[in-house]
Amino acid sequence: MSQSMSHYAATHLLSSLPGIPLGRMLALLRVHGRRISPAYLPRIAFHLAAGTAVSALALLERLVWGAPPALPASNEPVFVLGHWRSGTTFLHRLLAADPSFAAPTQFEATLPQCFRITESWLKPAVQRALPKTRGYDEVALDLDAAWEDETALFSMTLQSPMLASLFPRDGERHAALLALQNLSERERLAWARALRGFLARIAAGSGNRPLLKSPPHTARVKMLAELYPSARFIHIHRHPYAVYASTLRMMEVFGDQVQLQRPRDGDIDAIVVSHYKAMHLAYFEQRDVLAPDRLFEVGYDEFVADPLGQLERAYRRLALGDFERVRPEVQRHLASVAGHRASGTPALAPALQQRLRREWHLSFDRWGYA
Repeated sequence: MSQSMSHYAATHLLSSLPGIPLGRMLALLRVHGRRISPAYLPRIAFHLAAGTAVSALALLERLVWGAPPALPASNEPVFVLGHWRSGTTFLHRLLAADPSFAAPTQFEATLPQCFRITESWLKPAVQRALPKTRGYDEVALDLDAAWEDETALFSMTLQSPMLASLFPRDGERHAALLALQNLSERERLAWARALRGFLARIAAGSGNRPLLKSPPHTARVKMLAELYPSARFIHIHRHPYAVYASTLRMMEVFGDQVQLQRPRDGDIDAIVVSHYKAMHLAYFEQRDVLAPDRLFEVGYDEFVADPLGQLERAYRRLALGDFERVRPEVQRHLASVAGHRASGTPALAPALQQRLRREWHLSFDRWGYA
């Protein structure tokens, strides 16, 4: 395949969200079909074909495997919170080095309803076809690495701010899906069932405690704490200027992989600003529902400077067990990513800095960012 054809396939035909079942895909088309740009009709065809296969495989998996048992109360999840590009992946993967956790892998999150029946034959083929890194940073793409459960929840429910990446012209209005606002009681129950079912599947057979990382969960603390009264939460935050620039880049790259609507100038910027503001407004309103022994907050710079020390504090605060038993595993993971260098805080235009300080003043004030 020529380079131009490969680029076209990556940006207009294939999608990095192939796990949407056919029924969900048809529902998405009913609601949003008029917003689709004609250039992305090949991607719709891909989704319909993939959705048909996913639906058939999900049915087969249910017949072969049955429903996994529900999680026991003693094994309720640990949630990693924080805005995209705040160090959540680094934190999540360090925690996932603890063998007592069950973190969803990229393959499981991408095909949440049929990963068990496809893992042995589909995963190796997909891994060979993947690029080496995520495109917007130097983090390796490894289908066995810990991944965001939001990918799974989007495929299973469509109730996710990830819709903003598919339809960027409408992206600001999807900010309400960060906190799952404006959902009917039936939709909220369906979302909760999807989360419970996915957690049961990833922990099935191991008895391990689920370890989840999803930036939108940052705006859902109250709901998650009600669903899981024994859950623990670890939140990481980073300088807003760095988050803005890095998230903008991430959404541009990710948009090429999934969008069904061509963005206009300023659409991605509007999504980043509005979603960050909505996420943190919800987080600061809700975090006080958690007792001190259920929430650990850390700044990105503090964490990067002393990841072992900060993890040890988190384990002690949240009663996650003896950190010494997992210290060697965490050290091995740190050694494996020692060459990775995160982007620094960029020099933003003064007018943009003023705008971010105005729109995101809660984060600047609460965390003391200059």
